[in-house]
Amino acid sequence: MIISSLANYYGRLLENPASGVAKPGWCERQVKFMLELSPDGQLKSVIPCGDGKHGASKIVPEQEKRSSGIKANFLCDTSSYLLGVDAKGKPERVLQCFEASKQLHEALLSGIDSPVAAAIVNYFDLWNPGQILDNPIPGFTEEVLEGGNLMFCLEDGTSWKEACSDLSIKRACDERAQNDGGQSEMVSLVTGRREPIARLHPAIKGVAGAQSMGASLVGFNCEAFESYGHAKEQGRNAPVDVKSTQAYTTALNYLLAHREHRGRFGDTTVVFWSSSQSADQGNCSVLSLALGFSIFESKESEAEATSNLKAALERLQAGKPVDIEGVSFGDEFYLLGLAPNAARLSVRFFLRDSFGEVMRHVANHYRITDICHAAFDPPIATPYRLLGSLENPNAKEPVISSQLSAPLMRSILQGARYPEALFQNALLRVRATKTVKREHAAIIRAYLIRNARMEEKEITVDVNPSNENEAYVLGRTFAVLEQIQEAANGKATIADRYLNAACSTPATTFPVLLKLSVAHLSKVSRNTPGRGVYLEKALGELMEMQQTSFPKRLSLIDQGSFLLGYYQQKQARYKKNDEQEA
Repeated sequence: MIISSLANYYGRLLENPASGVAKPGWCERQVKFMLELSPDGQLKSVIPCGDGKHGASKIVPEQEKRSSGIKANFLCDTSSYLLGVDAKGKPERVLQCFEASKQLHEALLSGIDSPVAAAIVNYFDLWNPGQILDNPIPGFTEEVLEGGNLMFCLEDGTSWKEACSDLSIKRACDERAQNDGGQSEMVSLVTGRREPIARLHPAIKGVAGAQSMGASLVGFNCEAFESYGHAKEQGRNAPVDVKSTQAYTTALNYLLAHREHRGRFGDTTVVFWSSSQSADQGNCSVLSLALGFSIFESKESEAEATSNLKAALERLQAGKPVDIEGVSFGDEFYLLGLAPNAARLSVRFFLRDSFGEVMRHVANHYRITDICHAAFDPPIATPYRLLGSLENPNAKEPVISSQLSAPLMRSILQGARYPEALFQNALLRVRATKTVKREHAAIIRAYLIRNARMEEKEITVDVNPSNENEAYVLGRTFAVLEQIQEAANGKATIADRYLNAACSTPATTFPVLLKLSVAHLSKVSRNTPGRGVYLEKALGELMEMQQTSFPKRLSLIDQGSFLLGYYQQKQARYKKNDEQEA
């Protein structure tokens, strides 16, 4: 399903010339230098491409996948193959590489009537590997030998012509791609027809954390993974035809290379695309913004875009029409999550649904994670912020984000239950920091609604005075006790000393806190009588909602309710202060 969906997307990319995607038999590579040849095959100069550091993106003939051994590429390769020199200090192997490249180019170009083809053939006849080190030519530097791709071009008066743009050579490359059918035929898992099977699949580049040279989505290098009778046959253990192999790898590399089609969440790289070419850009832009993958030039533009998105999600969740230019909510939409795994890629998830249904799930997620917060906080808490709030700032690597990124993304995009570890880590982080952040409260509220099946009318965005849940009321009571201590002493320390105990074992903690509050209230009443009356009344109302005795222990779900009540009661206090100042 993954490969066929990507292959279909590749077919749609070919229909759009603006995509710039490579045709079958071709691929996109970064070229750092051009080798300028004269018509008689003399190497005239070395010309840097692009910015000189990363080179320029060029469409070149499909390249070999080299993990070991010597395999030459056509027209575009490293200095070992095209110049016969490199910086690795292995002269014998380099000469073998150059000889393999010479045989390949002579075999493919000898019958082509083209000045460019003739110049390249003459170059391999005339060139003496190693002479460039003794007699450097214009433009040659040690950077040429560091492993970047080189490509031939022909001197043409005041300019030069790239070898890959020559029409005769392009036709020869296309014919080669059509006739190169692999070494054997089997029934393809993609098309269901008997076709030439790809033994090795091209590398996938751009997955965060994977090898820079690329990693395989399909590959076999150990007997434990091979089928009976297909030992050391690589891709024939999962036969995919040559055309589909080239199509899905090109499409996946295209998606990974374009920011509007990809995002990173923890250790998972997410790529997404739409079924129709007309709405692909618009749909992906909206989803990228919704999941927090977009990058903005300023905080003002980010705030405006996020605010507009929140309004659109609220209309979508309420079943009201949402009209966004270039967006089609009826299109089929695909999301693929990939993570590095040695030399291969792990598929974390693959989802297919209508774009409208995907966005409805996202809207529902943001609805139940909505929680009261400070005015300067962003309108929505993105998944990245949720997981980031669970990380230990002293840890060297983001362990929790790596473990929970894929499960959380599946929960959001499918409207499924949240992972239990998400809620548990939120409680652990609160215990460690003695502080309930906006993201912690959002996680707790979403978990209580979706996983614990609590009613949204009780688990509200702001503090709910009518919610008589015992743990929730205890959390609100703890916030009022903290406020009383702060009013009396100018600072509050009971959260640092008693929050964890009050959250888990109220029966042993609250009697102590209530005894302390008597002295604190007495001090507040002497200094500011009006404030003392207000706080005493607030505490009395909450105590009336309590049962005759405090519970000895609270379950994890009750602890979540406690922390949610504590957070919302504190935010209500700050909100009142803001309103009074306004």
